[in-house]
Amino acid sequence: MHDYHEVFFFFKQGGKHLMGVDEYEINQYSVHFLPAHFVHRLIRKEHVTGFTIGCSTLFLDQIQGFETTIDYHLFFTIPRVIDLSKEEFDSITYYIEEIEQQVQEDGYFLNLVSLVFQKVISTYKLDMDEKANLSDIANIIKLINENYKEKRSSLFYAKEMKKSVTSLNALCKCYFGKTIIQLQSDKILTEVKQVLVFTNKSISEIAYMFHFSDSSHLNHFFKKHTNKTPLEFRKTTIE
Repeated sequence: MHDYHEVFFFFKQGGKHLMGVDEYEINQYSVHFLPAHFVHRLIRKEHVTGFTIGCSTLFLDQIQGFETTIDYHLFFTIPRVIDLSKEEFDSITYYIEEIEQQVQEDGYFLNLVSLVFQKVISTYKLDMDEKANLSDIANIIKLINENYKEKRSSLFYAKEMKKSVTSLNALCKCYFGKTIIQLQSDKILTEVKQVLVFTNKSISEIAYMFHFSDSSHLNHFFKKHTNKTPLEFRKTTIE
């Protein structure tokens, strides 16, 4: 699971791609969109080749300026697969080859990625119901990102979304396979793991950062979800 988005371009057919709770076939000329914070597992056959573009939320902000008719943030809310025709895929091959050469000029690179995303996404049509649901999902993610340290209740999120707890959890399970509180716990774990691996902060400092009452509370939460204490996780991951 990453804190950035990924787009996979497959030149050949063969294998499966698990994104979130759903499994997708790897088809020739298919493009797979994996949003940030979604777990995924790629099982492809040896002959299958492809290309991946990784991009941050800030990067999406930048390319949004090149194409205002597409809401990139909304599109990257959930995993999705677009199967292109050979002609459609051939139309982006030149740009992919240019991107593969690791163009150094930022403006040119942004233009290339924007053109590729625009050409691919323009083939995909969102119906009104899906747009409404994706808007809700985007708001849920935003609320979790803003409130996860406070460890809000299901009722808090339901009120903010103007939904019942039951309908909110049903929506979350439909798109993520998890309840709102499970999603919040995942966010806490992801952020705590980042601090454990990439800093030397003590467990007490980390507990304070994430608004746990003390280090034992953080230890209990972390072990409940990972079967390891934070120190055990740090040791095994760094080694």
